[in-house]
Amino acid sequence: AEPLFRSVFIMKHKTLVSVLAVAVLSVTFVFAIDLSVGGGLDFSYLSQSVNMSASLARIPIRGKVSSSMMQMGVNGFFDAQYVTAKLGIAFKVGDPKTSIYLNVNGTDILNRNIAQEKLSLTYMNFALLGKYPFKVGIAKIYPLLGFDFRINVSAKYDGEDIRQHLTSKQKDALNQYYFVLGLGSDIYVMDKLFIRPMAMFGIQMNSTVSNSLVQQAVAQANALGLDVTVKDGFNYMVNLGLSIGYQIK
Repeated sequence: AEPLFRSVFIMKHKTLVSVLAVAVLSVTFVFAIDLSVGGGLDFSYLSQSVNMSASLARIPIRGKVSSSMMQMGVNGFFDAQYVTAKLGIAFKVGDPKTSIYLNVNGTDILNRNIAQEKLSLTYMNFALLGKYPFKVGIAKIYPLLGFDFRINVSAKYDGEDIRQHLTSKQKDALNQYYFVLGLGSDIYVMDKLFIRPMAMFGIQMNSTVSNSLVQQAVAQANALGLDVTVKDGFNYMVNLGLSIGYQIK
């Protein structure tokens, strides 16, 4: 029994030493890197589109629905040298715009732009970005790569809450998830105080076509004898931001 007890004790001791070693290395790593916090504003241009094709009595039908929106965001960030996390709120600026195009048998029969001035959308914005900084004079410049998530928290039309009339899947369809890449810089204006301009380009990861409202419209059209197929267009985001940060370590 004594050798078994000794083996168990040694194994537990080695496990404890390993855990402590990892903890020490982690703490050492944290204290070895630069840490900073800050906040600022950003502006985003978001574009989405859905392409449609159909046929009726062998007559080809083509269509496209596009929408675009400007957003302004207020956010804060925490930076650990190679990783930046952002959290904030984003809301629409100006009127979201929708364009509808329809072509039947090679002839354009509809090409219309609609301003959605009564539509109001608000999003919670979270971004997690990896970066690799290098120093150039008084500034640090770095490429960015990561993810930007925009979770809809409010959708109103002419003051009325739209979300209360939507299913959970329809609410999820209002969210926007982007894979982003970009460029940023920390320009020091004082010893530890800096301004941070950033520019990012994002490609939307979640599909607009998966929106249950789109699928419902397709099903209704097919029930009327149309052979309808839909697919995503090029859905993207352009983001420009300016923040003020303070290096706490």
